[in-house]
Amino acid sequence: MTPVLFVSWRFLSGLVRHRPLTKWERPEGMGTTGEVSVRKAGGDAQELADDWFFETAIRLHRAGEGAPYTGMKPAGLDEGPVVPRAEHAIETEDPTDAIQCILHTIEEDLRHRFAKVIQTKKYNPNNVKAGRAFIQAYINFVVYAHHLYITVKGGAGNGGNEHQVGHGH
Repeated sequence: MTPVLFVSWRFLSGLVRHRPLTKWERPEGMGTTGEVSVRKAGGDAQELADDWFFETAIRLHRAGEGAPYTGMKPAGLDEGPVVPRAEHAIETEDPTDAIQCILHTIEEDLRHRFAKVIQTKKYNPNNVKAGRAFIQAYINFVVYAHHLYITVKGGAGNGGNEHQVGHGH
């Protein structure tokens, strides 16, 4: 269960009285979840209200990330190795494992792309198909490396700022 859904569930279950979602929302989205009084009817109405509340919470959270809402995902989807490591890093206050996982993944991918460039680099200039294969491999390595660098440095569409929950970009 994601942190957004966890705090939503705690709120709906009455385990917390304050609105815990506001920390996940951007200022322009605050107050739009409303209170879910429909839950009190129980049964199907409660289930519908819960789904609506979770969907709204995710929608606001995704908007805060500057990402589109793509719907609720079924529980148990593989989120890959980075999210659990990043969450564990926060719990243990040690990011080493998360950093090493990301660095290893990036290095492995870049080396694979680079090997493809080297493999296709020496081609017969009269062989258009081989020339195109080299250009594709070149682009897949050079442009990808450039975009990766720009993303890491913070220039991927967010004005050069770090991702800021609750702040405009």
